[in-house]
Amino acid sequence: MFSYGHIFFIIISIIIICISVFLCNKYKVGFDKMLNICLVFGVISETIKLFALTTIVPIVEPAIENGELVYKSTNLYTPYLRTVHLPLELCSLNILFMLVLKYTKNIKVKQIMVSILYASCIIGGFFGIVLSSIVAHTDTMSLILSIRSWQFFIYHSMLIVFGIYLYKNDTYKIKYENLKYVFTLLFILEIGMLYINSIFIIPVFKNPDTVIGARNINNFLSTYNNPFHIIMDTKLKWIAYLLLKYTIEILLINILFLPFKERHTSK
Repeated sequence: MFSYGHIFFIIISIIIICISVFLCNKYKVGFDKMLNICLVFGVISETIKLFALTTIVPIVEPAIENGELVYKSTNLYTPYLRTVHLPLELCSLNILFMLVLKYTKNIKVKQIMVSILYASCIIGGFFGIVLSSIVAHTDTMSLILSIRSWQFFIYHSMLIVFGIYLYKNDTYKIKYENLKYVFTLLFILEIGMLYINSIFIIPVFKNPDTVIGARNINNFLSTYNNPFHIIMDTKLKWIAYLLLKYTIEILLINILFLPFKERHTSK
């Protein structure tokens, strides 16, 4: 994190955000048009991510040779995408939220989705850029030349642009009272990802009753591991991390909604 390549993409992201916000203001892009642009961009981004990260691997079968477990090729191959790359992070879920916003006819639901997207796009986009997980253990030139890097940072820049746009939009104004729906969705997602992360873990057993380790670790919504790579080797440390994480999230979301609280109380 904060390698030369990472700093390069942070600067690129800032430039993209500034230019995009300027163009939106200059050409007074309408709400539906902006939503469609971001939605199409998001789908294209996920498609690029899918094909960039999918690899072709041989299909193998276990066998015992000379008393050792080996895996023999079947001469068949299959596309493979690691579960960690499934679109279950908050930033990818924003595409689903955009679809709901686009196709629902209920004005109340649209206003709620605007509030949810406003918070998730700003916070998710910011932390995605600043705490990017894809920059770890990657040299600067490889990072710059990687299509995955450009897809990742441009997409998260787009999220911030859309969040800023929603803050200023007059079509479906953000309301402070919708803050409760933001927190409700956050709570549901956080609890859900605790279960999903557990489903994908592959436990390693010493005997049928003793787990000595785990493989295939996922960390959707950072519910299992912190982005700072602080070792949490006890349940108490993990719970303390979760409480700190939720406290920071609640604080940041409240800060984002403060301008709307003033509007709410002035009525």
